[in-house]
Amino acid sequence: MMKILVVEDNSLQAEDIVMQLEKLGHEPLPPVSTGAEAIAAVRKSKIDLVLMDIDLRGVINGIETTEIISKIKRTLPVIYLTILEEEAIFQSIQETPHLYFLPKPFNLSQLNKALKYVEAKLNDKAELETNLLEDSVFLKKNDLQYDRVEINDILWVEGGTNSITVVTKYNGKFVISGIFGPFTRKIKRPHIKRVHRSFLINLQHITAIKGNRLMIEDHGIPFSKTYVKNIKKLLQIITSSK
Repeated sequence: MMKILVVEDNSLQAEDIVMQLEKLGHEPLPPVSTGAEAIAAVRKSKIDLVLMDIDLRGVINGIETTEIISKIKRTLPVIYLTILEEEAIFQSIQETPHLYFLPKPFNLSQLNKALKYVEAKLNDKAELETNLLEDSVFLKKNDLQYDRVEINDILWVEGGTNSITVVTKYNGKFVISGIFGPFTRKIKRPHIKRVHRSFLINLQHITAIKGNRLMIEDHGIPFSKTYVKNIKKLLQIITSSK
């Protein structure tokens, strides 16, 4: 059982989340509706987890509130809740400490899955999906197998809501659980570049650029101006990475 703070400015949604938490056997604290109230609650109460609505009305939104909370209690986990899908929002999410992203509306099963993931992390029982070496990484293939993959052989990486798909040149495709931002920092190399909120690409394997897509073999990977501001500069980076 976890003590959970719900930060949600829609009172009906907050009540519904509280009821779901109670059904799952957790102990929800009285919900709060603003970032300031959330910060005050974290300061004075023992809390195991925060469910944080991103689109909070008021002086500070959920992302800004999380940044402040992380300075007060560095290890306090946060699950983001939002219906928003703007690229700037996702980029901001990746830069803040959190463990999960739960899109609204969500059902009891989805909430339970997110909470179990956090509980595993808190109890230091989360299954190790990746293990990084100097020039390679072990990726989980199935319950009994981890494959060693050279980082240079990674073609691209796609981040999902709470999973990561790694496509490789020789070892096929891996789908592992985790958060995209921390994983991208793990395998950061000069030729491994974030080109979209959801995509990391190995520049050494690009064969063409078609419109707003970087081609690797027959697959087109989208890129956005948020990450690729100057296509000519990208071309220079691709050339120098060969």
